[in-house]
Amino acid sequence: MKSTTAGGRRWLLWVLATVMLALQNLEVLTVGALANDLGSNLHISSGQVGALFGVYTLFYALMQLPAGLAFARFSPSILLIWACVLFSVGNVLFAVTDNLMLAYTGRVIAGVGGGLFFIGYFALTANQFDPLQFATLLGWNQLVKFLLAMLALALMPVFLSDGGDWRQYFFLLGIVFLPFIPCLWFTRGLVYQPTPNTDLNWLHGIRKDLGNVWDSTQIRRTVFMGFLGSGSIMAFTGLWYLPFAEAAGYSHTQADNLGSVLMICTGLGLLGAGWLSDKLRRRKLLLLWGMLGTLFCTLCLILWSEPPFVVEALLVALLAIFGGAYLGLLYALIKESVPMSLSSTALGLVNTAIFGGAAFMQWLPGSLLDLISGSTTRAQHASIADYQLSLLVYPPCMLVALIVGFFCYETATQTDGTL
Repeated sequence: MKSTTAGGRRWLLWVLATVMLALQNLEVLTVGALANDLGSNLHISSGQVGALFGVYTLFYALMQLPAGLAFARFSPSILLIWACVLFSVGNVLFAVTDNLMLAYTGRVIAGVGGGLFFIGYFALTANQFDPLQFATLLGWNQLVKFLLAMLALALMPVFLSDGGDWRQYFFLLGIVFLPFIPCLWFTRGLVYQPTPNTDLNWLHGIRKDLGNVWDSTQIRRTVFMGFLGSGSIMAFTGLWYLPFAEAAGYSHTQADNLGSVLMICTGLGLLGAGWLSDKLRRRKLLLLWGMLGTLFCTLCLILWSEPPFVVEALLVALLAIFGGAYLGLLYALIKESVPMSLSSTALGLVNTAIFGGAAFMQWLPGSLLDLISGSTTRAQHASIADYQLSLLVYPPCMLVALIVGFFCYETATQTDGTL
């Protein structure tokens, strides 16, 4: 695909979107460090703190499909401007209010903006660059995201010791997006829309797009793989692994170090697999190896409860690399499985499945842990054996996703964005 946008300008737009998406991801990657401060200041329980951030994640996920449909119809730059405005307003409102209802409102607004922005980056990259650049560019974006998150986490103690608090953090996170708005307005005419949707009946057009996407056997399979495969990986590495490590006897500092390994190696896995698949023109083959490696490392981490710390760190690094490879290549597979005009709709549909799967796979082992431990109170102090039993739900789900992957089509040999 040849873009009509001048080369240097489309790269400028991509760099802007990459930095903005990386900053936006700080919303979920660093807020845990401020949770205790937030709870004591607002006089709410840890459960209510979790609910506040859960609302953000919920609306972030719910926006995936509507955002995908919107980016197929309207200017990506204008929609990215709206994403900036919503994300900024939501965070500033959350930072300045003492009213719990307004705090929830701020989380909802920020979640809508964040979800809109996430799909916007994919739509921009898919439409502006050659299909065989997509996975590599996605890898660079994710690596920047995790490096920025690690820097923010490293600076957080300094920020707090200098008198900073959660309100200042979210206020700064909100207003940092405002300078990007005039930049996006300036570049609004640079975005190439390959096949603009001119159907005046929006409902008919949306129904038609969804029907065309769902008619693709490849997309239906990637929806299934996203729900079980990506959902399991995101839930295990994002919520359950670190408590599991602490239950296995590691200190909080060691668990934090393992968390840092998870972040940086996920970014490296995304970048490395993207670059390699673009060079080899193989998506499916590397995707299957990514899931196979993830499955093996997950089993080792769950079943081997007392490995040396160095071995544990190596397994975590490999899990993150293989898991990052799987997620990035799944996105590339989706993007290349439908015509360009349907790529954002397809990404929105599969992203909904991925986030829904992550939420389900976060809930499932937690419920099993409660059942195994006998009560919610006991589950908070569960033994390593209890954790091992509850987390064994992940490998079978990953195995099913791996099997489904064998029936997908290879796409990287295509050059026009369609099968």
